[in-house]
Amino acid sequence: MDLAHQIDDITLALVSKAINQMALITEWREDCEKINAALAGETAPSLSAVLAQAAEISREMARICQDINELMGSVEDLNDAYLESEEDRRAKSSFLARLNHEIRTPMHTIVGINEQILHQDLPADLAGYTRLSQNAAKNLLGIINDLFDFSNLGAGKIELQPAAYDPRALVEHCVALAQAQLNGAPVKLAVEMTAALPRQLRGDSVRVQQVLTNLLNNAVKFTPAGKITLTVAGEFSAAAAFVLVLTVADTGIGIQEKHLAKVFGGFNQFDAKDARGCEGIGLGLAISRHLCRLMNGDLTVKSEFGKGSVFTARLPQTVIDATATGEGARFTAPTARVLVVDDIKVNLMVAAGVFSPYAIQIETAESGAEAVEKVKNCDYDLVLMDYMMPEMDGLEAMRAIRALRAEKYRNLPIIAFTANDDDGIKEKLLRHGFNDFLAKPIDIDLLHQIIARHLPREKQNRG
Repeated sequence: MDLAHQIDDITLALVSKAINQMALITEWREDCEKINAALAGETAPSLSAVLAQAAEISREMARICQDINELMGSVEDLNDAYLESEEDRRAKSSFLARLNHEIRTPMHTIVGINEQILHQDLPADLAGYTRLSQNAAKNLLGIINDLFDFSNLGAGKIELQPAAYDPRALVEHCVALAQAQLNGAPVKLAVEMTAALPRQLRGDSVRVQQVLTNLLNNAVKFTPAGKITLTVAGEFSAAAAFVLVLTVADTGIGIQEKHLAKVFGGFNQFDAKDARGCEGIGLGLAISRHLCRLMNGDLTVKSEFGKGSVFTARLPQTVIDATATGEGARFTAPTARVLVVDDIKVNLMVAAGVFSPYAIQIETAESGAEAVEKVKNCDYDLVLMDYMMPEMDGLEAMRAIRALRAEKYRNLPIIAFTANDDDGIKEKLLRHGFNDFLAKPIDIDLLHQIIARHLPREKQNRG
């Protein structure tokens, strides 16, 4: 059989699988609607029957994903040897566009309905299964997105859309998503951010975020326990040209040396026995390298099997305003102690990261009450206090610290730290007793000014 007929057969098989998948999705959607209606009091579903049927659908979807993985791998191999005509390319493009729409639409319906069900007062077993269903649906949607991204990249259809963006805000968003993916796993996620990172860059922030999200998700997926460290750094290659360097290091399962050359290949989870329990079809890293190179950068990997991996993305970007960039730490203060208070863990990680060039001893608290207790038991040189926290907010915590007996508490520099940009908020907080004000996301130049202004001069090493 010639190559053209082989590709025709594979395309027909893909169509068949897509039709079967859409039928299963439609059936699952109808079941979800019935459950939703039942929860509204119309009927009482049989939980055992629903759970059994849903479990079978999940198993069938897993089999379908594996089949599509194998089929698409075959298509990729054949396409290397078969030159399609312009008409074939147009037909394939039209088919993929229709398939994209037909699969995404019901998948978004499933995700939306599951979200509605999860907000109901559910029996414990149904709530647990619905959460599993929602996670599975999102994973499958991610696979679908990867398939079409990979196809579009291969066809040269993805064009960059450069615009101004805040790299710190982008990093905070990606880290928050990764933290949620950890879902209580015994893995520490750390962020180290250089103080020299420009305040604003110009580039395709959607694609930069996609690369970083893929790298973090990959680290989460293959690190059952231990540590993941994201280092955000960069270097100026010219006056307004900045190479953003994103490094994700993990202590996970690592990659065997013989597989390193394959790690950026499409449809490649190279060692199935080492990837048990890991969703996906191995496209994320391939897509990320394609995107890095599309941005005139690259993505590289170093790994030691059994000890972990380090992925480094280098992304050339344009600096919007060179005068607004940070200049790095102009002194260190290794004997200084700073307490960072925020109820959102990712904000604590990012804040600790931007302090790292100063070699300051950083401690954290996740509530106002915890901050007050820590201040009672330790001598800090500065407190960075989130203003908006549940229960005891930053203003209440600051007042509680000021009310402590010793004079040192009334002189302790407490900096208001907030994303609240209401007019007059800075003046209000300073009037109520804060010593200074720092907005989120953190402006490195302002952070430096605050540290230099409030840390004891004798603890600032400027040599």
